[in-house]
Amino acid sequence: DLPGHQRQAADRLQGGDVAGWQSIGYGGPPQVPAALARLASFEELGSLSRHDLELLLREVEAADLIVALLGSSPMLQKRIFWTVTDRIGGYLRKGMAAEAGAPPAETEAARARILEIARRL
Repeated sequence: DLPGHQRQAADRLQGGDVAGWQSIGYGGPPQVPAALARLASFEELGSLSRHDLELLLREVEAADLIVALLGSSPMLQKRIFWTVTDRIGGYLRKGMAAEAGAPPAETEAARARILEIARRL
Protein backbone atom coordinates (compact mmCIF):
# COMPACT_ATOMS: atom_id res chain seq x y z
CA ASP A 1 0.00 0.00 0.00
CA LEU A 2 1.05 3.55 -0.70
CA PRO A 3 1.27 6.25 1.98
CA GLY A 4 -1.78 8.56 2.11
CA HIS A 5 -0.50 11.42 -0.05
CA GLN A 6 0.87 9.02 -2.68
CA ARG A 7 -2.40 7.06 -2.73
CA GLN A 8 -4.37 10.29 -3.30
CA ALA A 9 -2.08 11.26 -6.18
CA ALA A 10 -2.35 7.80 -7.72
CA ASP A 11 -6.15 7.87 -7.46
CA ARG A 12 -6.28 11.30 -9.16
CA LEU A 13 -3.97 10.17 -11.95
CA GLN A 14 -5.99 7.03 -12.64
CA GLY A 15 -9.11 9.17 -12.86
CA GLY A 16 -7.56 11.38 -15.55
CA ASP A 17 -7.09 14.38 -13.27
CA VAL A 18 -4.92 16.72 -15.35
CA ALA A 19 -3.94 18.76 -12.32
CA GLY A 20 -2.59 15.54 -10.82
CA TRP A 21 -0.37 14.97 -13.82
CA GLN A 22 0.87 18.54 -13.64
CA SER A 23 1.59 18.19 -9.92
CA ILE A 24 4.23 15.56 -10.71
CA GLY A 25 5.79 17.66 -13.46
CA TYR A 26 4.23 16.02 -16.52
CA GLY A 27 3.16 18.71 -18.94
CA GLY A 28 1.81 16.42 -21.63
CA PRO A 29 3.35 15.22 -24.87
CA PRO A 30 6.15 17.30 -26.36
CA GLN A 31 4.99 20.25 -28.39
CA VAL A 32 5.90 20.05 -32.05
CA PRO A 33 7.73 23.16 -33.17
CA ALA A 34 6.09 25.30 -35.82
CA ALA A 35 9.38 25.20 -37.75
CA LEU A 36 8.58 21.65 -38.85
CA ALA A 37 5.25 22.66 -40.32
CA ARG A 38 6.83 25.51 -42.28
CA LEU A 39 9.45 23.47 -44.12
CA ALA A 40 9.27 24.22 -47.84
CA SER A 41 12.11 22.00 -49.04
CA PHE A 42 14.09 19.00 -47.89
CA GLU A 43 17.30 21.07 -47.68
CA GLU A 44 15.65 23.28 -45.05
CA LEU A 45 16.00 20.40 -42.60
CA GLY A 46 19.55 21.67 -42.15
CA SER A 47 18.23 24.86 -40.57
CA LEU A 48 16.27 23.05 -37.84
CA SER A 49 17.53 22.88 -34.29
CA ARG A 50 18.95 19.55 -33.18
CA HIS A 51 15.88 18.96 -31.02
CA ASP A 52 13.47 19.65 -33.89
CA LEU A 53 15.47 17.45 -36.23
CA GLU A 54 15.45 14.63 -33.65
CA LEU A 55 11.67 14.87 -33.34
CA LEU A 56 11.30 14.51 -37.08
CA LEU A 57 13.88 11.75 -37.55
CA ARG A 58 12.13 9.59 -34.94
CA GLU A 59 9.11 9.45 -37.25
CA VAL A 60 10.89 8.95 -40.58
CA GLU A 61 11.50 5.53 -42.13
CA ALA A 62 15.23 4.81 -42.43
CA ALA A 63 14.80 3.68 -46.05
CA ASP A 64 13.22 7.03 -46.96
CA LEU A 65 15.96 8.96 -45.18
CA ILE A 66 18.69 6.99 -46.96
CA VAL A 67 17.24 7.66 -50.40
CA ALA A 68 16.37 11.29 -49.57
CA LEU A 69 19.95 12.02 -48.51
CA LEU A 70 21.30 10.99 -51.91
CA GLY A 71 22.41 14.15 -53.67
CA SER A 72 21.62 16.37 -50.69
CA SER A 73 24.04 19.06 -49.62
CA PRO A 74 27.08 18.11 -47.52
CA MET A 75 25.84 20.58 -44.87
CA LEU A 76 22.51 18.75 -44.53
CA GLN A 77 24.18 15.36 -44.41
CA LYS A 78 26.57 16.63 -41.72
CA ARG A 79 23.64 17.97 -39.64
CA ILE A 80 21.76 14.69 -39.85
CA PHE A 81 24.81 12.57 -39.03
CA TRP A 82 25.55 14.93 -36.11
CA THR A 83 22.01 14.40 -34.83
CA VAL A 84 21.85 10.60 -34.97
CA THR A 85 23.97 8.10 -33.06
CA ASP A 86 27.21 6.81 -34.58
CA ARG A 87 25.58 3.42 -35.12
CA ILE A 88 22.64 4.92 -37.01
CA GLY A 89 24.98 7.21 -38.93
CA GLY A 90 27.01 4.19 -40.07
CA TYR A 91 23.82 2.42 -41.11
CA LEU A 92 22.71 5.47 -43.11
CA ARG A 93 26.12 5.80 -44.83
CA LYS A 94 26.12 2.12 -45.83
CA GLY A 95 22.57 2.45 -47.10
CA MET A 96 23.48 5.53 -49.12
CA ALA A 97 26.40 3.68 -50.71
CA ALA A 98 24.11 0.78 -51.62
CA GLU A 99 21.40 3.06 -53.04
CA ALA A 100 23.77 5.38 -54.92
CA GLY A 101 22.11 4.64 -58.28
CA ALA A 102 18.56 5.40 -57.16
CA PRO A 103 16.56 7.33 -59.76
CA PRO A 104 15.99 11.04 -59.04
CA ALA A 105 12.23 10.45 -58.98
CA GLU A 106 12.66 8.01 -56.09
CA THR A 107 14.82 10.53 -54.22
CA GLU A 108 12.24 13.28 -54.69
CA ALA A 109 9.42 10.96 -53.58
CA ALA A 110 11.30 10.07 -50.37
CA ARG A 111 11.95 13.76 -49.69
CA ALA A 112 8.27 14.56 -50.21
CA ARG A 113 7.26 11.82 -47.74
CA ILE A 114 9.64 13.24 -45.13
CA LEU A 115 8.26 16.76 -45.61
CA GLU A 116 4.72 15.40 -45.31
CA ILE A 117 5.63 13.76 -41.99
CA ALA A 118 7.11 17.06 -40.79
CA ARG A 119 3.90 18.91 -41.66
CA ARG A 120 1.72 16.32 -39.92
CA LEU A 121 3.69 16.54 -36.69
